[in-house]
Amino acid sequence: MTEEIPQFASEDDEREFWATHDSIDYADTATPVILEYDYAEPLVKEKSNQNII
Repeated sequence: MTEEIPQFASEDDEREFWATHDSIDYADTATPVILEYDYAEPLVKEKSNQNII
């Protein structure tokens, strides 16, 4: 059974919580996030065209 992630009063409280808890116990309650990296594609192409020695 997964637990719900509590609300935190401060970043310090959140840091302390995650230092003593395993995120896998809360995986089912997490909201998936889709990240888009439009800026990364040209950089990858540029680097792949360079000769790496």
